[in-house]
Amino acid sequence: MEAVYRWKGDKRILLYEEGNQILAQVIGTGRTVQWGSLCRDYHSCGVSLFWEDEIYVAYVNTENVLMWDKLFAEGRLVLVKGDDWGSISTVRIAPVAGERTQLYVWYRMADPGNGTDSLYVINPLGERKVQRLVYGTERIERYEILQHGEVSYLLYKLATEAKPRIYAVDVSRLGDISLSEYILCKEQTMQELEKRCKENDKNYNEAIRKTQEDYESRLKSTVKNMEQRYKQQYDELAKLTQGMQEEGRKWRELYYKSVTKD
Repeated sequence: MEAVYRWKGDKRILLYEEGNQILAQVIGTGRTVQWGSLCRDYHSCGVSLFWEDEIYVAYVNTENVLMWDKLFAEGRLVLVKGDDWGSISTVRIAPVAGERTQLYVWYRMADPGNGTDSLYVINPLGERKVQRLVYGTERIERYEILQHGEVSYLLYKLATEAKPRIYAVDVSRLGDISLSEYILCKEQTMQELEKRCKENDKNYNEAIRKTQEDYESRLKSTVKNMEQRYKQQYDELAKLTQGMQEEGRKWRELYYKSVTKD
C-alpha cells in the first residue's frame, strides 16, 4: 500500500507498508518531517481514502481480521473476522451516492470449500452492518466501484465470463444498499472507468515524484548544512589549537629564559 495525500493546507502525508507496519510520513511546509506507525499488525490488503478532510485506512491484520482506522485518531475498529486465511481479499474503500452519500468498505470473501466468491460491504462510520451484494457466485476476477455524476456503479467480472457485469448502486437513508442491473451505458461506463484509472495512476506517480524531489532537496540541504557546521567547527578547533600552540611556545620561552638565568 502506497498513497500520498495533501492534508490541512500544504502538508503532505505519505502512507506505506513496511513489514507488519503501516507507516505515515508527514511533510510540513517548513520541511519538517514526522514519522508514525499506524499499526504493527498489518498483513495484507491495505487501502486508504481521503474523505471529508480525514484519511481512513482499512487492512487485514495478522489475525485475519478486517480492520478500520482513521489517521491521527485513537482506537481502531474490528469490522470482520475471516474464517480461513486468505478468505478476505480485494479490499476497497468507496462512497456510495444515494439519499445520503455514505462511505463503505468493500471486500471479497472466498469460500474455500467450493471456490466461490461473495462480495460484501460494511459501513464503518455507521452501524457497521455487513451486507452481501454478490452471492456465492464463481470466482470474482476483478471489481471496481465507479462514481459517474451522482450515480454509483459496481462493475465486477467473473473469471468464466468475457465481459464485466454492471450495476447501479443505491443506498437508502438507513444505509441499506440495493443493486439494479445497468446495461444502456456499459461502453460509456467502461470508458469512464479506464479514464479514471489512468488519471489516478498519473496523479499518484506525480505525487510520488514530487515527494521524492522534495526529499532529495531536503537531503541536499541537510548535507550542505552539516558540511558548513563541520567546517565551522573544524576552523574553530584549528584556531583554538593554534592559540594553544602559541601559548605553549610562549611558556616554553619563559621557562628556558628562567633556567638560563639560574
